[in-house]
Amino acid sequence: MKYDNMLDKVKSVLAAMWTTLSRKKPLVSSYVEASDLCRVLGLVDLTALGVASTLGMGVYIMAGSVAKIAGPGVAFSFLIAGFAATLSALCYGEFAARVPKAGSAYVYSYVTMGEFVAFIVGWNLCLEYVIGTACVARGLSNYIDALVGDTISTFFSTYFPMNIPFLASYPDFFGFFIMFSFSCVVAGGVEISSTFNKLFTFINLTTLVIVIVAGAYKANFSNWTLSPTDEGFPTDGSGGRGGFLPFGFLGVFSGAAKCFYSYTGFDSVATTGEEAKNPQKLIPLALLMTLTIAVVTYLGVAISLTLMWPYFDQSVRAPFPYAFEKTNMPGVKWVVTTGALCALCSCMVGCIYATSRIIYSMANDGLLFKPLRRVNSKTQTPLTATLLIGAFTGMVATIFDMEQLVDMTSIGTLTAYTIVSFCILLLRYEVQGVTEEKGLTQTADTLAEGSTLLRAFFNMDKAATPTSQSSLIVKLMVAFFTLSSVAFSASVAGVSNATTRPFAVFLMVLSSAGIIASVLVIIRQPQSREQLSFRVPLVPILPIVSSFMNIFLMVMLNVQTWVRFFIWMLLGFVIYFGYGIRHSAEAKKREQSPPAYNMSNPPARFSVTVD
Repeated sequence: MKYDNMLDKVKSVLAAMWTTLSRKKPLVSSYVEASDLCRVLGLVDLTALGVASTLGMGVYIMAGSVAKIAGPGVAFSFLIAGFAATLSALCYGEFAARVPKAGSAYVYSYVTMGEFVAFIVGWNLCLEYVIGTACVARGLSNYIDALVGDTISTFFSTYFPMNIPFLASYPDFFGFFIMFSFSCVVAGGVEISSTFNKLFTFINLTTLVIVIVAGAYKANFSNWTLSPTDEGFPTDGSGGRGGFLPFGFLGVFSGAAKCFYSYTGFDSVATTGEEAKNPQKLIPLALLMTLTIAVVTYLGVAISLTLMWPYFDQSVRAPFPYAFEKTNMPGVKWVVTTGALCALCSCMVGCIYATSRIIYSMANDGLLFKPLRRVNSKTQTPLTATLLIGAFTGMVATIFDMEQLVDMTSIGTLTAYTIVSFCILLLRYEVQGVTEEKGLTQTADTLAEGSTLLRAFFNMDKAATPTSQSSLIVKLMVAFFTLSSVAFSASVAGVSNATTRPFAVFLMVLSSAGIIASVLVIIRQPQSREQLSFRVPLVPILPIVSSFMNIFLMVMLNVQTWVRFFIWMLLGFVIYFGYGIRHSAEAKKREQSPPAYNMSNPPARFSVTVD
């Protein structure tokens, strides 16, 4: 009897915990809740914000560092990362059509997968933008330092050396000053930062056209066919085996994992849900325009850079000024330098803007500390959050070097993008017209009743609309697909090692079978036919490919990056379970009245008109 009572108590606690962690933000509240932010951003503003956040440090600095690990194949690295980012952008576009709120993927996952997953997504977006903005600040500081003959770094490394593992060799106080100064600009108001952003984005794009044309003029195709027998080829192994892919496809994929950072800024567009004039239409369009411009530009830049100068002799800190100096084009060097400085400045504005809106949205939901949600009445911006971000991000830029920051940004971004792709899958196969509580009760029983498992998993009864049973099957298959994708990605990395090759091949075959089986089962399930202003095409194929590529790129990152990532996540869990779970605004609303709608049960007829 005591055992039964104890078991009942454990079940009760687990059920209560599940209900708490899986509570969803009602879709209807995402439309009708009042906002203190101002709707002033049009299509040009949104696209400029996305381009500014995307074509920053990646286009002027990352191309050189990635070329050292991928060779001329850096063009493939940018193309692979761009393809993965485009698939994620399509998922963002559908969510923006559904939920026109500030918060980007955080809000999207809140209304789809529940509060705990939403916190994980939001916390990873904070990681993306905080570390990414710090990376831009550090990159801008390094760029200026390179132009003045390394005077800044020499001074700080001489008088303030840091001999601490996993940290930079010296504190970059200049980077902190840059970071906080731009935070003040963003805190001044969205119109001020938008005007500033558009001006520098125009200068940036003009400069990039000059860079690509000048690089084509100085192109030397022999730089794509260099071999160890050529004069000047490095003998320390840093040049690989030469040719177009000196480090093989593994180098290309490793480069893609690093340069994925270059595309991460596109989701800053999705954070403008409460400041865009017509978010359901303009945000999806701006996302696609941003990625199109970014992919074309990165390809042009990568090709020009590696044709101008050998990949193994690229500058990691300022590749284009270095390459143009080596090719006797000092005039273009200074044009590029001016454009690079403008690009990094506009990129910083876009990153700070996006970070402040993510933190504002999470604080507004009670998952982060209350002062972070305050909006200044004069500037109509989350002033406290913006300035705090400037100070904290400046500290990160001060103590970490750029390579460490790039890897940390990529893993946070890839995690968030993977969850967004899964959200689209789950949402398309969700039951329409079933409340959250009712759906949870039904799914525990429906899989075992009626038809056999085989008939249910392959929808042999040809159900035309989602049911609780088909929805549960999709959730199980998404989990199985995730595990199989991780195993497959790990096996690809293990094949290159002769010691682990036999096991890696076996794991690759087994995981491939798991991926194929899970995809086939998902394809057979019935989808929701809800009409939206924008829908991801070819569901479930595109979200599945997107999530697989993101998982694969995550596995390609190094162990140190994963260790830092787990530390960041541990800190996030402490904040959520110590503060957010008790101060959740959604929990307080439910105490007052039960939720009327969720993503599975939207209002029958509801529309938003924005003048």
